[in-house]
Amino acid sequence: MTDQQTSSTSNSSHFRLLVRKILLPLGAFIVVVGLIADFVFTKVLTQYAELSNSYKLARLEDDTRLLNEIPIFGPSISRNAYYCDSLGTNYYNYSMENAGFIINELLLKLESDKDKTTPIIIDFHFRVMEMDSQGSSINIRTYLPFVSKDDRVRQFLKENDRFRPHQDIPGGRYFGVYSSYVKDYLAEVYQPRKLYHKGGVFNKEAPPPEQMARNIEKRRLDGPRPFTYAPDLEARLEEIIRANPDRLFLFIGSPRHYSIQEMLPNYDDMKGWGKRMQERNDNVRVILFEATYPDRYFKDTGHLSLEGARHFSGQLRRHLQQLGLYYTGEESAPVWPEKPADIAVVHLVE
Repeated sequence: MTDQQTSSTSNSSHFRLLVRKILLPLGAFIVVVGLIADFVFTKVLTQYAELSNSYKLARLEDDTRLLNEIPIFGPSISRNAYYCDSLGTNYYNYSMENAGFIINELLLKLESDKDKTTPIIIDFHFRVMEMDSQGSSINIRTYLPFVSKDDRVRQFLKENDRFRPHQDIPGGRYFGVYSSYVKDYLAEVYQPRKLYHKGGVFNKEAPPPEQMARNIEKRRLDGPRPFTYAPDLEARLEEIIRANPDRLFLFIGSPRHYSIQEMLPNYDDMKGWGKRMQERNDNVRVILFEATYPDRYFKDTGHLSLEGARHFSGQLRRHLQQLGLYYTGEESAPVWPEKPADIAVVHLVE
């Protein structure tokens, strides 16, 4: 055997030894760590981390419990507006930041697939029927734990061009986002100025007057934000509503700061859309709340503070009781009053 052949054989033996002694064990270790991290993150995010949107999605997926729960859907506006304990024991706030139509459509589908008769509350605000840029409002971290086990979530991501093949791989689907989960979780846990309660997020203190004045000025400089809707989205929403005739869909317009109200140029169009929805669907009721609230009831011009949310939620409960639309979650077969000819517009004061 020549020296070159001997050297080649030796190198090959060293390589096989390297693979067997180092690379294979290292690969196995990485796989095991990835699977363990995948299991832990999935469990924590969906069962224990009540501050995460993944936890909210897991609650909605479970169709064997919470059958007396009254869900609330909307964006961050409603996440800050509905203080569930002021409404009743069985209310839960599923609102998510940046939740446009496509996200709320998914959440409504998950909820309406259940065998329930409880009402569904949808926050009725000027962007409720807007279609954002495809998938731009979808925080992929919310949905990763469910890609492999829920075809509805998987299809949702595919339709919005957010599905990627690696999301099917346990141990690999969270690659690149572990730190983001931890950062977001710690940021929420260690914020003493906020209160997290049954899905809601509330600022304990209103901003100082000078900060609120700057917020109002910025809102005015941003210009008007008209109410808009797309007929195809309206049809998709009505499909969900009409497929669930035993469930009452309550479109609630939560209070807006006056600086937003005055920048809504086509408020009558918004009310007109709500009236048409109520006229066409026997299980729809629309209630718009116009509030003269002090600035301390708001954390900024778009969101209520803790004090404001508690006050509004208590007022909402009383008005639902007066209209015969209040539901505790304990009634076996709710009976709703006859549908009125027009939507309800209620002016709230402090």
